[in-house]
Amino acid sequence: MAGNYLLLHQAGALQLHQGGWLLLHDQTITEPIVIIFQNEDWTPGLFYEETTGLFDGELVDEDAVQVALSTIDSLVLTVTDKGSDTIIRQEECLNANDVTVTEGATITTIQWEPQPDDTQIITRTNGTERRIVTFQSSHNAGTNGSAAGILDTTSGSATVTVTITTHGLTIGSTGHNVFLNAGAAVDGLTLRGGYRITSVVDANTIEIDAHCDASGTTAAGGGTTEWWLNGRVNKAVYEIAIKRDEPVCA
Repeated sequence: MAGNYLLLHQAGALQLHQGGWLLLHDQTITEPIVIIFQNEDWTPGLFYEETTGLFDGELVDEDAVQVALSTIDSLVLTVTDKGSDTIIRQEECLNANDVTVTEGATITTIQWEPQPDDTQIITRTNGTERRIVTFQSSHNAGTNGSAAGILDTTSGSATVTVTITTHGLTIGSTGHNVFLNAGAAVDGLTLRGGYRITSVVDANTIEIDAHCDASGTTAAGGGTTEWWLNGRVNKAVYEIAIKRDEPVCA
């Protein structure tokens, strides 16, 4: 940046010469330091907050007991921009792509390396520059399967009807859950992860709480959807650093 810069604090004034560097390391200064730019004609730069290295987490159940790799039914990764609640990426990732699950003698670990799209924000929004990664897993499920077109939605409702032929649950019973990995979003809902079964309607149909209202009404949607009934469901949430690439106003 061309020009001279005046740095002020209570102890006096310092002059920074063009192209020079000044290292401040004075713990006795208690008043704010003000930098006055005497020449405002300068070129914007780039600011970076880099994500480096791998993220490590542990897979444990509700009782903080290690989850054996052989019992894991599904592991879903979701990266969300918390400023807009937009899902940046969501996929099943058990030992695939950028996620590795390793079982040790006492700990089962998740090792994850973020991708550029997970960590880079182009447009700055003050106070909302956060990315959250969520790992949801199901293990020791009672029954499982997959089928196409098993999701029915109703516009403005968070209740989704799921068709699982001969699911084996008692009609009217409670306390059940289902873990879904839907092949496609349906009416604004991306159903991947664990959901509470709010009603066992009949021998082939259940209802779940999708947490968000559907934007439309669809019968037999969602593409091919994998399901696991009454597995133990776990969630691990991490906040990740971002890499911001933005011009600074002159």
